[in-house]
Amino acid sequence: MGRFVWRARHVLLGLLGSAIAILECAKPAGSLYVPPDTADATDEPPATVLGDATVGTSEDAPNLVVIPETAAPEAAASDGGCEADACDDAAPVAVCGDGVINGNEQCDDGNTTPLDGCSASCRLEPGFACAVRSTVPNSVCHATTCGDGHKEGFEQCDDGNLIPYDGCSPTCTLEPRCNGLGGCTGVCGDGLVFPPEQCDDGNTISGDGCSSTCMLEPGSGYACTNIAEPPAATLEIPILYRDMLYSSTTRLPTPAPPGGGHPDFENNAYNVGHVGGLVYSPLAADGEPSLNSVGTPQVITSATTFCWWYHDKGCVDGGGSNPYAKLVYLDAAGKPTTLTLSQTAPGSYLYTFSNQHFFPLDGLGWNAGSNPQTDFDCNTTTNPHNFSFTSELHYVFTYQASVAASATPSVFSFTGDDDVWAFINNLNVVDLGGVHSALSGTVTLNTANASALGLVDGGWYSIDLFQAERHTCASTYALTLSGFVHTVTQCQTMCGDGIAAGKEQCDNGANNVPASSNPYGRGVCTDACLLAPYCGDGIVQAQFGEKCDSTPDCQSNCQPITAM
Repeated sequence: MGRFVWRARHVLLGLLGSAIAILECAKPAGSLYVPPDTADATDEPPATVLGDATVGTSEDAPNLVVIPETAAPEAAASDGGCEADACDDAAPVAVCGDGVINGNEQCDDGNTTPLDGCSASCRLEPGFACAVRSTVPNSVCHATTCGDGHKEGFEQCDDGNLIPYDGCSPTCTLEPRCNGLGGCTGVCGDGLVFPPEQCDDGNTISGDGCSSTCMLEPGSGYACTNIAEPPAATLEIPILYRDMLYSSTTRLPTPAPPGGGHPDFENNAYNVGHVGGLVYSPLAADGEPSLNSVGTPQVITSATTFCWWYHDKGCVDGGGSNPYAKLVYLDAAGKPTTLTLSQTAPGSYLYTFSNQHFFPLDGLGWNAGSNPQTDFDCNTTTNPHNFSFTSELHYVFTYQASVAASATPSVFSFTGDDDVWAFINNLNVVDLGGVHSALSGTVTLNTANASALGLVDGGWYSIDLFQAERHTCASTYALTLSGFVHTVTQCQTMCGDGIAAGKEQCDNGANNVPASSNPYGRGVCTDACLLAPYCGDGIVQAQFGEKCDSTPDCQSNCQPITAM
C-alpha cells in the first residue's frame, strides 16, 4: 500500500460549504404565509424564493447544493418593531429552528435539536450531510457512514473500506503522505498546519476564518491563531495487523500456499535471540521495510517470505495476493483496530501503552471460527493465544527545534518481542530484529540526533513502527511517546467587529446595545451579538406593549386585528 500516516486526533474534518439562502422577504417566525383565496391549509407551502442567488455545486463538497452567501443586510432602526406593513420590506431575521436559512446560518432543519446534522445554533455538525432545498425546512440532514464508498458531508474521502494507511483513514479523513527523506506532506483540512498553509482548522469551509485553501480570511469575522495542540487524555492511533499461518499449521486455505504455512512464523530453528541488521535503512519507496539480510544466524527464510510480513500483494513476479496472511483492521466488535495510549498526567504530552500479554488477534484472522491455531503462554496450560502476526503503525508529529534544545526533548521508546523496527524520517532508529524475549529501544530527539535524522524546525515527520510476534511464548508491546506535538489552528468570532459570524445572530459593531439595557426592536443587536426581542419573533413581549405575535388574528405591529 502507499505510504500514508496518521495524526492521533479525534478532530473530525470537513468538506461542506456554508449554505446561505437569501430570501426576498421573510414572514414572522413560526408562521406559514398563505395568500387569501388562493390556498387552504392542506396546500403545499409556496417554494422559498432564492432571489438572485445561483444554485451550484461546491468543488470541495460535490454532494451539496450550495447557495452563495451575500452581504448581511443592515440592521433596521430600533423603533420597537415594525409599524403597519413595514415588515413587508424588512430584511429577513435569522431565527434558528424556523426552517429557513438566513443570515450566517449554515443550515436550518426546522428544529434546535443537536446531533441531528444541524446544531442548536444552525451550524453543520460532523458525521452528517445536509442537503439544501427551496422548501421549508431548507436543510434535510442524514448521518454519513464512513466506508460505504460514498464521500459526503464532512468526509474528506471514502474509499469503501476502513483500512488505515491506504490514503483514506478509518474515519474518512485524508492521511498525510510521507515519501522518502524530507518529511511528510499534509492536506488542507486535515487539522494540522503544514507549510505553506497559513492555517488549518480541520475543514475546507470558507468563511470561518480559515479558507478552503487553508489561507487566513481577513474580514470574515473570525480571528485565527496557530498553537500547539492541547494534550488530550488519550492518543488513539490506528494499527494494522496481518495474521500469519503457522509454519506447521494444518489449517490451510484453498488453494494452500506453497510449503504450507509461513516458514518464518513458529519455526523453532529461528528461535535464536536478537539479530540486528535484518532490514535496510531507509525504508523502501512504499514506506515498508525491506530485507537486508536473512541474519547470522539465519532467522528469516528469504526476501520474498519477509516481503509478505507487511504486504498484501506484489511480492512475487506476476503479482498475486499474500498466501500466508489475513489482513485484520477490525476488532471483534467490528470497530477499526487502534492502539490507545494513556496520558500519564493531566496537561502532559507523555503517553504510554504497555501490555505484557499482547494478543490482539485472538479470535480474529485465521483464528476466527472453531479450529484456531493457538498455543499456551509461558508456564500455562489454559487460555491459549495466537502467537503469529505482524503489526504496523505510523504517527506524524511536528518537529520543534526549541523542544529539542530544551532540558526535556521529545522521546520515543519501545519494548517488545519479537522483531521490532522503528523509523523516523524513513531512517532506522530502533533495530530489535529476531525471535527474542522483550527488548527495549529508545530515541531522544535532542538537537544532535534530530540533525543526524535530517529534521528541520516546523517540519512534519513520521514515526513508523513495525513489529512481529512469531514464536511462543510471551508477547510484549509497550510504546511511550513524550513531547511530540502538532500545530493546529483555533478560530474564534469577534463580537463587536461589525461582522456576524459563527454562532453570532448579529453584529452591529459599535452600535451593539448592552443587553443590560433591556433592548427591543427588529435588527437591534446586543453586546453579546444576540438579537433583541422584536415584533415578529413569535413571542409575545408584553413588557414592550405586544398583545400578540405572529398569529392569524395579529397585525404586523403585534396588536390584535380590530373588527370593522
